[in-house]
Amino acid sequence: MKGKMWRKNLVFLTVVLVLLSAVFLGCSQQQQQPAEKTPTATPTAVEKAPEYIKIGYTLSLTGKHADAGKYYADAYKLAEKEINEKGGIYVKKYGKKIPVKLIGYDDESKAEKAVGLYEKMKTVDGVIAFLGPYSSTITYSVVPIAEKYHTPIVEGGGASNKLFTQGWKTIFAVLPTTEHYADAALEYFASLPPEKKPKLIAVLQEDTIVGETAAKGITEYAKKLGLNVKVFGPYPADVKDMTPIIQQVENSGADVIMDGGHFYGDTLMIKTIREKGLYFKAEWVYVAIGMDDFYKALGKDANYVMGYSCFSTKLPGAKEFVEKYKKLAGRDPDYHAALGYAAAQVLFQAIERAGSLDSKDILNALRMGEFNTILGPMSFKENGMPKKMPVLLLQIQAPSGKTPTPEDLQIIWPKEFRTADPVYPKPK
Repeated sequence: MKGKMWRKNLVFLTVVLVLLSAVFLGCSQQQQQPAEKTPTATPTAVEKAPEYIKIGYTLSLTGKHADAGKYYADAYKLAEKEINEKGGIYVKKYGKKIPVKLIGYDDESKAEKAVGLYEKMKTVDGVIAFLGPYSSTITYSVVPIAEKYHTPIVEGGGASNKLFTQGWKTIFAVLPTTEHYADAALEYFASLPPEKKPKLIAVLQEDTIVGETAAKGITEYAKKLGLNVKVFGPYPADVKDMTPIIQQVENSGADVIMDGGHFYGDTLMIKTIREKGLYFKAEWVYVAIGMDDFYKALGKDANYVMGYSCFSTKLPGAKEFVEKYKKLAGRDPDYHAALGYAAAQVLFQAIERAGSLDSKDILNALRMGEFNTILGPMSFKENGMPKKMPVLLLQIQAPSGKTPTPEDLQIIWPKEFRTADPVYPKPK
């Protein structure tokens, strides 16, 4: 009996021990199992940086504005070369420097050609910003493309006030508007003693928006300064013979003559005066004064001609730019070259400040702060005009018997920049 009871108790104990072992084993295994991993978010893919920062422009490499257009083209190339030698523009979004690729076309000095090309550069070439073309007429035609795509256009070739009265938000200019081109000349004439002041200043008006605003600006400022001005024209932009309009000026008794057009009109005016043997106490040209082709076309007849500029190779700090430009282009820069270079400088700095290649960010960067340029510090008004710009009066002063070159170009006004005394009246 006792044996049976003992066997039953042994079986019971064995079952209990087995069950307890199973429980402890299960708990042990449960504790040893690794905790479930917390799901992690898939890393957001970093946007790949583009191979290049594409910037587009057209210039007049052929046609009536080719003389000026080539200065801008070489200036753009120099700016591109310099920035890429440094690795490109640093773009914070990508944490690296990206090379610049300028995409340029010849607009043949035709506004309609330029319009199509600016559209193509945005929609086909994929540019993120524009540099400007040359001439106010062409610039006025292409800005609507920049407006359409909310793309910045920094320009140094369109100066008509009409560009800045349309409410456009994408244009930024690095040059004064055309109505101020003659300010330095008029200020100089007004500073002369009464017996030496011009009795009448004749202004030849080119039949373009530039010619219109130039004549208006000269007339209004001359009136404020107490100078007498009479406008002649307008004459066609592609004028072949200026004899009739020059003869009208001669008959008026004007003793100073000023052209309010482009290179072609500037050059033809001086040629006509020399061929007719006419004399004026001063002759002033609008844009051609520093251009190499002006000297080639006129030779010794260019001596003592005055003209506008916002840049001179003789300005402090200009030496380095002059040397680099001359090495690339094989000639001295004029103010067109300086304007083109300054436009590129501003745009490159704005892209870096934006920290991205988004057009809106670049536009915001252009509206704020100040930019360092070959023309000095540059910032912009709400309409895209520069807040301040130097306007210089230059005069060609070659030594007797020497054929003038751009190196003979002196600053005669304002006085603080003067490199030579004015020659006025000029020798007969």
